[in-house]
Amino acid sequence: MDECIKDGIAMVKAGAAVIHVHAYDPDTGIQNDSPDVYAAIIEGIKSEVDVIIYPTISNASQPGSEVGVVGAYRHIPSEELGKRGMLE
Repeated sequence: MDECIKDGIAMVKAGAAVIHVHAYDPDTGIQNDSPDVYAAIIEGIKSEVDVIIYPTISNASQPGSEVGVVGAYRHIPSEELGKRGMLE
C-alpha cells in the first residue's frame, strides 16, 4: 500500500492527471478488493497531491476475488468508495 501511495504521488509530480490503482496483498500477490485498502491508498495520495484516482475492477478469474463469474464486472471497491464520497 505504501508503495502505491509513493508511486502515485511521484506520477502526479511527473505530470499524471489520472491514476488507476490495483491493490495486491504483499504476501500472496493476490488482488485485494477491500474498499478500506483502496480508501487508504486514495487518502494517502490525495494528502499530498490533487489527482483523479480510480481503483481497479475486481477480477473474477483472480484467486481470492470477492466476485464470482456472475458478478465479474461488479465493482466491489467502487460501490463502497462511492458511498464514502471518494470517487470522482
